[in-house]
Amino acid sequence: MSNAPTLPADYCWQPGGEGDRPCLLQWLVATYAELWPAQTTFSHLTQTVAQYWSGTAGQLLWIIQGVGAPVGERVAVVWQAIAVDQVTGDRYPHILLLRVAPAHRRRGLGTALMQAVQAQAHRQGYGQIGLQTFSRNTGAIAFYQRLGYQSHSLLLTKPLT
Repeated sequence: MSNAPTLPADYCWQPGGEGDRPCLLQWLVATYAELWPAQTTFSHLTQTVAQYWSGTAGQLLWIIQGVGAPVGERVAVVWQAIAVDQVTGDRYPHILLLRVAPAHRRRGLGTALMQAVQAQAHRQGYGQIGLQTFSRNTGAIAFYQRLGYQSHSLLLTKPLT
């Protein structure tokens, strides 16, 4: 992948494609299961993937470990789609999923994925990147703030009993 940030030794970039949809769903479910371990099913995420999936390279980017092996292990992913700013009407890349496998965290892989997305968005002329994270995911919030992301809106919900 040209112009991509440098990765640690034994890791490489792999653009995603049409055949990655089932694997993407597995990574999305793993992300939610990590945040809500008591929840037994996340079958509704199949519809999320169906709604936002485009299957094109550039929308999905993997980091693979095992450079030189016939098939490396996927250890990190970023998935994005195009959103519309509801204030300005401008289109922008919106990150739907950023996940680094737990055994590969704290190695700069998440930062490299974010830098790759930001560089691509800049080359394409976008003025911003958006993402959403859960308020209970304090580690992710701190990570994004270190990268310069700021709160733009606040989703509020109220349980109805």
